[in-house]
Amino acid sequence: MRAFTLAERPELKSEFEKLDERLWPEFMLHGDMNNPDEFRDFDEYQFAYTDDSDQVVAAGQTIPFHWSGATGELPETMDAILQNALANREAAAATSAPVKRRVNYLCAVAALVDEPARGQGMSRTILLEMKALARRKGLLGLVAPVRPTSKPRHPEISIDEYADWRRGDGQLYDPWLRVHEQLDGKRLGFAPRAFRVTASVADWRRWTGVAFEHSGAYLVAGALVPVEIDLESDTGTYIEPSVWYLHSL
Repeated sequence: MRAFTLAERPELKSEFEKLDERLWPEFMLHGDMNNPDEFRDFDEYQFAYTDDSDQVVAAGQTIPFHWSGATGELPETMDAILQNALANREAAAATSAPVKRRVNYLCAVAALVDEPARGQGMSRTILLEMKALARRKGLLGLVAPVRPTSKPRHPEISIDEYADWRRGDGQLYDPWLRVHEQLDGKRLGFAPRAFRVTASVADWRRWTGVAFEHSGAYLVAGALVPVEIDLESDTGTYIEPSVWYLHSL
């Protein structure tokens, strides 16, 4: 399979978006970074893999942004990364962006692999393509706020404890974190509030099928951490952490 950017093959965008919607838990489609229109200027940074029938079976989503290189200055949320990228794109279009604020890193947003393409090392292939894309664009490296794929099995465990779990062979327990480490990614730290979903209790009931009969923390399928339900304010809040990795080029 070969990767095509959406700039190269814009006709793949619809299938790309359908794959994105299909693979996430429903509640993840209603967070603070879910407007496809905000990515319309970054088609050269989104790529898709097609099978022999030219159907999209895997994809990678990235955006270029500015980062000083200091761990303490990494954006706190995924939305902040997007706003950074949009502001720099707007400033560049106005030919007024200071040199020190120009985009210099690529940020991984998502790696998507449909069921037919799983078990073939596609997550590794996608990550390698992200690194290659950063290199082709003349950027300094790839940074990734990684969403650990097996964390939903252990939502009660803190992200920092979970990220240190290792198997008997010394490899990281989590498959996606393991790929990053195997490809020489350097763990920089954690983003405790990387992604946020706030909605009414009725919405959360509809998305998860959970009754939420009292206020408190609830475990729901696909969530990395519990969802906090407040019946008095009719609000359910989910704040998802991630693990920062840096891939130098």
